[in-house]
Amino acid sequence: MISDPVQEQEQTPDRRTVYIEALDGNGAPAGAEIGIFIDGMPAGVLDLGTGAQHPATLELDDLLAEITLVARFLGQTETIVMYPGDRQATFQFHGSVQYGVARKAEAFCPDGSHGSPCVTCRAANGKTWRMCC
Repeated sequence: MISDPVQEQEQTPDRRTVYIEALDGNGAPAGAEIGIFIDGMPAGVLDLGTGAQHPATLELDDLLAEITLVARFLGQTETIVMYPGDRQATFQFHGSVQYGVARKAEAFCPDGSHGSPCVTCRAANGKTWRMCC
């Protein structure tokens, strides 16, 4: 069995890991775009490509941060606000898409840096967070 480094991330006392999924109307992974806001500030975008087969993750050092997730798929928009202690967010959309060509998932920081499957972002105040999809 091949291990999945995204799934192997652990919650530690000083680091918070949030698991994020987007599902289509059939319960399959949806190729949604998810905007991330930490304490009201833009923190990046997860583009799930043609649908990630495992949850995306957001890791941050601020255990008390309020995280807002805004997901878009097939003209639908859903928002989830996560408070301290919340670790899982699942978006459920209507409809599904049959993709002709696979498109990789990619994570984007507000400064334009990006990575697939992961990227580490840094704010002007020195705080960092890591997104994987």
